[in-house]
Amino acid sequence: MSALPFNGGLNMPVTVEGKPDAVIGAVYWRVVSPGYFRTLGIALVSGRDFSETDRDGTPGVVIVSKSVANQLWPGQDPIGQRLDVGRYRDKSMGAALDEPPREVIGVAADTRQIALAVAAPPFVFLPQAQVLPGLLSLPAFVVRYTGRSAVIGQAIHEVDPRMPQPRYETVDQLVSGSVEFERLIAMLMGLFAALALIVTCVGIYSVASYAVASKTRDIGVRMALGAPTGRVVSGVIRDGMLPVVVGLAVGLVAAYMLVHLLTSLMYGVTPHDPATLAIVTVVLTVAALLGNWLPARRAARIDPLITLRGE
Repeated sequence: MSALPFNGGLNMPVTVEGKPDAVIGAVYWRVVSPGYFRTLGIALVSGRDFSETDRDGTPGVVIVSKSVANQLWPGQDPIGQRLDVGRYRDKSMGAALDEPPREVIGVAADTRQIALAVAAPPFVFLPQAQVLPGLLSLPAFVVRYTGRSAVIGQAIHEVDPRMPQPRYETVDQLVSGSVEFERLIAMLMGLFAALALIVTCVGIYSVASYAVASKTRDIGVRMALGAPTGRVVSGVIRDGMLPVVVGLAVGLVAAYMLVHLLTSLMYGVTPHDPATLAIVTVVLTVAALLGNWLPARRAARIDPLITLRGE
């Protein structure tokens, strides 16, 4: 293939033969050999794969992604249609692409081959044996194997002992490398978010404790007048939790409105992840409850006479 997944790519225009207005100005392309789709596990929605009969001197063929088929032939069968690859409104994009229209022989499923954060772009695939060498100047090879990765180097050595050991990566490594920067940013943001959560919990606990401690005299008066301990503690907790509940409500609304700014760092997770919002809400609520309950329970255990005498 002309480029590995997640290693960028070039694009070109494509136009339906005889319909200058049926055009896509920028479509990514790959030059591949037969077996490419099976090796990478890309499903063919319809039609067939390239074969050894698709070689130089035979009619040109092309496989398009599903998004290309939907844009150029909505509601129609794209198999058998003819496509000008590298031509935009009867203008060729270069001598290497100045060729007759190609017949569409297959439709491949849309795949994310540029970046995980980018939706599957439109693609066209050309058979390696039917393109000029200049379009495949530095090819890459995709191999499906079982066992250790060293088996690749051993196989190459058996064919030609003079060949140097190749540099190879697994598909998982390619995927991981494509989001390395995003992962670093996400880790840093996660670290700062965890620190902010800890500071917030400590702050809520401290403020709630101080607010309860300042009511020690009131608690002593109530206890001296015969108020039950449970009722005194629940009343203090209720008064202390009211501003916390209001703050959480405002914070959840703000988070819901601003979380879309993190979309570029996410894949496979919706920005409005209910589990994350629920966990943060529970943690802050527990911190506030402890900040109110522990001091109130401690103050309620003090002898009311001692409290009033101290005042």
